[in-house]
This record gives sequence, structure tokens and C-alpha cells, in this order.
Amino acid sequence: CASREQRVGPPDTQIPGRGIVDIPATLNALQEIGYQGPLNLEVMFSGTIDSANVYPREIIKRCLELNAAAIILAHNHPSGVAEPSLADIALTERLRPLLTEVGVRLLDHIVVGRGQSVSMAERGLLS
Repeated sequence: CASREQRVGPPDTQIPGRGIVDIPATLNALQEIGYQGPLNLEVMFSGTIDSANVYPREIIKRCLELNAAAIILAHNHPSGVAEPSLADIALTERLRPLLTEVGVRLLDHIVVGRGQSVSMAERGLLS
């Protein structure tokens, strides 16, 4: 979530029972496509090799707690392929109007793969 505070987590974050999240790779992917400014980077959900449960209510709740004006979603594909899946696109389409309703802009949804990332905004998937 983009907020008035700048808080960035440690280089790698160990989440008990969930493995290591590569925060530098996620930040690099965001910077490569031109996002700058205050970021609050948080791991909100994790999943298995082929799926993750994402709860829109929790995303909205956290954005409101941070008084966020905008949000950039990012997640990795363990397969290494950064192409957005149909589930990724469906989640984005579901979240966008919900976030708009509470005054939070969805700037992008970035899928990170092995050595690459795909911006749904650049692909025109957020219109």
C-alpha cells in the first residue's frame, strides 16, 4: 500500500511455516517498471505451489489502517513464469471496484517470475 509513511521490511523475511519471501526481488520489480515513492511493503498472504487464498477484506482493512491512497499488488509465481493467470486477472477485477469504493486506487498488479515481472497495468488489464 502506498501510504504517508515509508516502511520497508528486512531484505528477506522468514515467515514461520511459509518459507522466505524475497523482498529485494519484489522491490526491484517495482522499481524496474517505474514505481517510486513511499511504500509499505507487506506480505499479507502466502500459498502453496499452485494457489493462495487472498481475502479482499483483509487487503482493504490494511489499506484503511495505513490511510493508503493507492495500492500496488505484487506476487510471485513459483513456476518462474510471470504471465498473469486467469485467477490473477479475476482477483484484480474483483478487487478494483471494492478498493475504489473506499477511496483507494489500484495502481497495478505485478506478477514476479524467475528474473522477470509483468505489470497488469502496462498490459491494459486494469481498465
